[in-house]
Amino acid sequence: MRQKDVFSVVPDPRATLVGDLTGPTVMAPGFFDCIVCTETVAMIYDIRLAIKRLSAMLAPGGVLLVTANGIVRTGRHLDRDAWGEYWHLTQQSARLLFEENFQGRFDVEGYGNVLSAIASLHGLACSELTQEELEHRDRDYDVTVAVRAERAGS
Repeated sequence: MRQKDVFSVVPDPRATLVGDLTGPTVMAPGFFDCIVCTETVAMIYDIRLAIKRLSAMLAPGGVLLVTANGIVRTGRHLDRDAWGEYWHLTQQSARLLFEENFQGRFDVEGYGNVLSAIASLHGLACSELTQEELEHRDRDYDVTVAVRAERAGS
């Protein structure tokens, strides 16, 4: 690893890059070999532009790893928090978003089942379920949707 950057939309002493994925310009175009973006895109109203910008920030052949909430309680409200929560993704919506807005190939996976969805909604920790209960997947109950996307180019 040559360099690790931490991105934030608000100034933070730990952040090495501060900006808005839906701001007027692409930040650090073509710069990153890998971007890990966990539980963030659901908080951005213009999710399509955010995915386009993340794609543009990758170097050719760079990899974007995204996770987003599927089934989950709403965690952010504009009348209470500094930002809102706008989207809960499904595998289908993630595929369409990336088909339309990402320059390259991608894979989408869903993780969860009815038991893990209920446990999550009740605020239970993963340690309160068995490994077998957690690993079972049911595409009708995605608790987390994950995308691995690779930017086109060599």
